[in-house]
Amino acid sequence: MFLFGGRARRDVLWRCGSAAAVTLFFSLFWLSTPQLLWAQNSSSPTVDITDDTEWYIDKPITEVRFDGLQSINQNDLSAIYTPYIGQRYSSALLSDLQRRLYSLDYFDQIVALAEDASGGRQENIRLVFQVVENAIIENISYEGNQRLADGVLRDEVLLKNGDILTNIKLRTDQEALQQLYIRRGFPSVTITERIEDGQNATSKRIIFEINEGNQSLVREIRFEGNGTVTGVTLAALMRTKTQSLFERGELSEAVLEQDRTIIEEHYQSLGYIDAQVRDIIRESELDEEGARIYYILQVIIDEGEQYVLGSIEFSGNQIYSTEELQNEIRMQPGDVLSARRFESDFQRISNLYFDNGYIFNTVNRREIRNEEDNIISYIIEINEQDRAHIENIILRGNTRTKDRVILRELPFEEGEVFSAAKIRQGIFNLFNLQYFGNIVPETPQGSAEGLMDLILNVEEGQTADIRFGLAFGGNSEFPISLQLGWRDRNFLGEGYTFGADLQVSFVAQQIDLSFIEPWLAGEPWSLRGDLSLSRVAISRIRQDILHPIFPDNDSNAVPDPFTGQYVFSRDTTYNGAPYRAGDPFPGAPTSGDINTHNLVTDYSYAGGQRAVIPEEYLMNYVVWGAAIGASTGYRFATPVGQLRIGGGLSVGFEFIEYDRTVFRPFDQQLRAGWNRLALVNRLILRTALDDRDLFYNPSSGYYIGQVFNFTGGFLFGDRHYIRSDTRGELYFTLFDVPVSEEWNFKLVMGFQTLFSAILPHFFTPAPFNVQPLPVAATQDLLYIDGVFFGRGWPLQRNAEALWDSIVELKMPIVERILWLDLFIEGAALWEDLEQVTSANLLDVMRFTFGGGIRFTIPQFPIRFYIAKRFRVNNGVIEWQTSPLFNGANIPGGGVDLVFSIGTDLF
Repeated sequence: MFLFGGRARRDVLWRCGSAAAVTLFFSLFWLSTPQLLWAQNSSSPTVDITDDTEWYIDKPITEVRFDGLQSINQNDLSAIYTPYIGQRYSSALLSDLQRRLYSLDYFDQIVALAEDASGGRQENIRLVFQVVENAIIENISYEGNQRLADGVLRDEVLLKNGDILTNIKLRTDQEALQQLYIRRGFPSVTITERIEDGQNATSKRIIFEINEGNQSLVREIRFEGNGTVTGVTLAALMRTKTQSLFERGELSEAVLEQDRTIIEEHYQSLGYIDAQVRDIIRESELDEEGARIYYILQVIIDEGEQYVLGSIEFSGNQIYSTEELQNEIRMQPGDVLSARRFESDFQRISNLYFDNGYIFNTVNRREIRNEEDNIISYIIEINEQDRAHIENIILRGNTRTKDRVILRELPFEEGEVFSAAKIRQGIFNLFNLQYFGNIVPETPQGSAEGLMDLILNVEEGQTADIRFGLAFGGNSEFPISLQLGWRDRNFLGEGYTFGADLQVSFVAQQIDLSFIEPWLAGEPWSLRGDLSLSRVAISRIRQDILHPIFPDNDSNAVPDPFTGQYVFSRDTTYNGAPYRAGDPFPGAPTSGDINTHNLVTDYSYAGGQRAVIPEEYLMNYVVWGAAIGASTGYRFATPVGQLRIGGGLSVGFEFIEYDRTVFRPFDQQLRAGWNRLALVNRLILRTALDDRDLFYNPSSGYYIGQVFNFTGGFLFGDRHYIRSDTRGELYFTLFDVPVSEEWNFKLVMGFQTLFSAILPHFFTPAPFNVQPLPVAATQDLLYIDGVFFGRGWPLQRNAEALWDSIVELKMPIVERILWLDLFIEGAALWEDLEQVTSANLLDVMRFTFGGGIRFTIPQFPIRFYIAKRFRVNNGVIEWQTSPLFNGANIPGGGVDLVFSIGTDLF
């Protein structure tokens, strides 16, 4: 066995992350020691350590093995070493592999050896790494913390029990605790860590020793010099608060400096350009018993004069005309000079150049003051330079994801113009993959003037996930469903999506397998394959085995127990006699009578689909299904968004099962499908224009999409209809105010709408070519389920049209993890297409408003909502009775809990 590079022990500089020190360290070792030592085994002879033949140089590596692993699984390291298998050995290759292993911070020592993997023929080698792992954390505890509980401290640290102990993470956690105490008003806190041996040789206990010191609290905030803005307004703007029942009142010097800036910027936004917080005077009082220092803050303000905007002129601009630059300015001469608005205008001027590759331009502003009239004018001076170009695109941090998977999402290549707009779009594209937790770009100077390198530092997240949970709907038939799924959105690091999903409820079970290749032949051309198996129990379906029994060719047939007799839909007079709504029409009406007197069947008058039908006139049946499908699509980048065009074809089989000796379905197609294998062929065509910034959680942009589902017809089969789904979304950020490095006070408004309809097919093969309505099975029709459509409402199905619209406000709690949602939703369902235009919309709308939280983590897509339902009847709101918080069962009382696991509504 051969030893690579001797004992490769890290020094202090390596622990601190100095890449230069590591490079020097390895270089010295390669110069001072033999590169390989042969280790004896049964199939290969011993070779003298001084042998300089170095047969292993340039030999292919066929295997990598790790000896000494205790808590780390070798599979967890495969993403690091797999790319090296098959490559030919070199000292540079080994150095790079060891560097990657050390960068994981798992190991205190790595010794590299080699074995002849060809049975003594010395044709290829097996790398063996003998490793010593860093210690495992057995327990983390805290001493001396009186004011902050262990749980609060524990939430701040990265290290957890069972983690590998590293000095870098230990220092990071110590600093995090220090900063937490300072933010909480403990400026003199000191924190040290103590490491003790654990119960076994490979474990350690960490104790953070804390000396909190006195806590600084704010008792009162006073203002002086504020003649224009009230103290109440200024106090509300400040992040520093006085101690009260709802505020801790902690005094942090860092936060106080931020407050100084907040106050000055507020004045400047009102035109007081020279306003400043001249001083913040502190009066203190020590409470020795409580170990607290109480402060009275006196904020001294010099407001200055209010200014208005004069003119804005440009100089040095040749690339863009003055008119083009003026179009980027939103403020007008005579407006109060808001520093914030002017800064936005100035930034738009700069972005016009930067977005088109002129990143070396300098854009400055020269202020011209008229002190007498309080007018400020500006001359924007532009020094135009040639466009910059991208020399190299460098990727860092993608140990699993292949470089080509990242590069193909970038709307630019090496050698192209360095466009800030395209770089931003490329980063959004990468975030939309949901492979990366963070992406940090760097733009160092290239090898020559006018050239820039683009370095993308990516932090890979978990792309394979197992989802398990329960979904609660707002209905009594199947209120609970189990959802279990496995999906890898970056399978093998190649960008493939491969997954399996299982959904099980009391009445429906389904398993789906899917595979997606998003970039076929190196183009934004997707290919998808699906396989689905299902069983669905359909209940409370109208049957026709009891009297009266309607013949198949009866065009006036209605479900039992109704007779199909025509009745007056409203009070009227016929042949001189008065009739009330619901009275039967005397005799058999003609088509003219039906239209003239607004006659409807007794079933329609009773409420149609909502009519109460006795249980003995209803039945259940089961549908077994299997389907296989393939789809494809292409994405085009356009100035107004991403245009997607695609389609797919699926072939399915269904088998309907029920006891024909007991039941006779009212639906003719359901009777025809009994105990036979039905063929269901579908062609799907879709197109969409998408300008959303982040597909999975947008804060700006729009989406317009159309899908047509052609079932049967020219495809033949046993069901024939066309389904149309029209979808629209619009999002914009109302405001986005940075509050801290980790969180912005941000509010996003969104509008979502979906209209779906089941339409007659333009071609229906015999024997169904005489059907006036779409020939669709019950399970194909539209529905409100209480979870995704009409949240909280009971199940209602068998409809030919659905409209669902939502207005929502959402705010991040933790930007990439948890958001707060407020929404109002309206959902309408029509049994017949004709009712869409004839029925009063408010009569069929079901409204829901409420709020809750949702997780935006792909591995944990859960939403919790508290919702209240209502309908509108003749302009009067009718609150619906709900079970939650309604123990007395008060009519119209209570709320609904809506809990769902899955993707977005649309």
